[in-house]
Amino acid sequence: FDTTIPTPILDEVLTCVAAGPVVMVTNPAAVEAAAKLSARRKKGQNSAPEKMPPSQIQQSNPSYLVAANAIRKVGEKVASPISTFLNGLWNGDPLICDYTSISTDGDSTPNVWATIYELHKIA
Repeated sequence: FDTTIPTPILDEVLTCVAAGPVVMVTNPAAVEAAAKLSARRKKGQNSAPEKMPPSQIQQSNPSYLVAANAIRKVGEKVASPISTFLNGLWNGDPLICDYTSISTDGDSTPNVWATIYELHKIA
């Protein structure tokens, strides 16, 4: 892309950035422990209560790492298209808002606030 970057591509990259460097994922150990506990209950075995592992654990977000690395590598080339994209979101430009999953309200995810915050951490 010489001069512009298509909105769907910017949307995809910035959605990964907005997710942040760490995500919560299902803990496989918790799933196994719940399955074992359920099997014991079905068999009628009541044993002493065991401490269950946490249902979710933190994990580094590989999509964020890839997107952040790409933005760092070509930072000067993508700065203008990214700023145009974000300004279009703020101004309600239908050419941008109709083709993005990033919202301008603070309640939904991903939102423009999280995207800008993470972009500042990358730069």
